[in-house]
Amino acid sequence: MYQPVFEGCSRAFVNSMIVSMKYKSFEHGTVVQSANSYCHQVYFIINGAIAVTEETCFKDPVMIYGPGAFFNFYQVIMNADL
Repeated sequence: MYQPVFEGCSRAFVNSMIVSMKYKSFEHGTVVQSANSYCHQVYFIINGAIAVTEETCFKDPVMIYGPGAFFNFYQVIMNADL
């Protein structure tokens, strides 16, 4: 499912990353990350979905990440701000 992301990476790098992963499960409605917060974790979505919502009182979804998606990858790898 995530093979294209790690294409060209050494087996040692991929193994190291897999070993350092941990499983997290969130209940519906849980805020996983707030706007303008420093992100230090990459999330791989296996089941369910995560919605990115706007900052207004309506909280309308702007983007929805489903199974097979991941986010914060660029920010964590490049140590960049959102």
